[in-house]
Amino acid sequence: MKLQIPKKVAGIVLVTVVAVLAIAIFGQVETKKQVEGTKSEVAAIIKVKAGYKPQEVTLPAGKVSILRFETNSTYDCSASLYIDELHIEKFLPPDGFTDIEIPAQSKGKEIIAGCAMGMYSFKMKFQ
Repeated sequence: MKLQIPKKVAGIVLVTVVAVLAIAIFGQVETKKQVEGTKSEVAAIIKVKAGYKPQEVTLPAGKVSILRFETNSTYDCSASLYIDELHIEKFLPPDGFTDIEIPAQSKGKEIIAGCAMGMYSFKMKFQ
């Protein structure tokens, strides 16, 4: 006896599996939110695990910005955030979100940030 699955059911299952995989891989899009106790919004969310994603963020020139770092079982060197030019050193927790305030910078300025060992980096561009 051969089991036959109706084409409609197979199509629904396939679409559901693809949607679940897309959410798992790409995650949910987080909108900009005002950070409590400040007048600044989260300008960018950076995922931290074996590097920084995205590797380049554009921040508004002349305004204080908040970068939100998201860690998820992050135990590598990327959890040791180092922004030399701004004198920022922060050990990020293995899981969760950490907001870092970036002071206002002039238009066209670029700042390289990364891990303390220099293995991973990302760029901040101010426009």
